[in-house]
Amino acid sequence: MANSKSLSSPAPLIVFDCDGTLVDSQYGIIAAMEAAFRAHKLDIPTAGDVRRVVGLPLDAAIERLLPNGASVDIDRMVEAYRNASDERRRLDADEEPMFSGVREVLAALASSGYALGVATGKSRRGLHETLRRHDLADYFQTLKSADDGPGKPNPAILRDAMSETGAAPQA
Repeated sequence: MANSKSLSSPAPLIVFDCDGTLVDSQYGIIAAMEAAFRAHKLDIPTAGDVRRVVGLPLDAAIERLLPNGASVDIDRMVEAYRNASDERRRLDADEEPMFSGVREVLAALASSGYALGVATGKSRRGLHETLRRHDLADYFQTLKSADDGPGKPNPAILRDAMSETGAAPQA
């Protein structure tokens, strides 16, 4: 017999960020940011400064980290960051340990009937690689990345995730 709840309304949606929520990606982010700044012969931001911008769109994060008066092409900095990040992945040096309990929480939520999603400032390629590495992809019905629209605090990718799953906003 079909579940009448599933016929009358879509499953409630829970959306997670990736970096700092599902996985501890700070070390890879810091290393890639250092490489991007080094490639442009700029003062390297402190690890603490980099941690404070995690979650922002990459171009906005880089802009906040630039030394006062620095004149640099942000798109080239973004490219340098992505190249460094890709190289770390290629060398399998990109440490992103999954936080303790994540798999259990996702399994419990999924078995309780929730639709699950990810909305992240990470690139689509980086998100898929992270989920593949930790064998988490099958838990999620929707995946939204920096490649899908404007980053935080703009709600566009969250709205897209909701539309994709049929979820309605709740107060």
